[in-house]
Amino acid sequence: MFTNIINLIYFIKIVICNYNLTKATARCHNSQPALSNYIKTIEFEEDITLFFRKKGRLVGLASIGERFYENAKLVISSHEQLTAF
Repeated sequence: MFTNIINLIYFIKIVICNYNLTKATARCHNSQPALSNYIKTIEFEEDITLFFRKKGRLVGLASIGERFYENAKLVISSHEQLTAF
């Protein structure tokens, strides 16, 4: 499946903010429900569970989420290099 660049950027920002959606929304200039929907979209499109959740809150990355995070950083880096021209 295909996940768009925006979803990857938001995913990375959530991880950087220690899974705190409130902090991530400030960095992304977006709403908390929107970020939650982006994560649900990625998980649905890729048929994976990226985060461990406890009582509805993100508490960490699942093992596939860790791999996805590393790959997402590579994709974003490549995208930035391509769009720099």
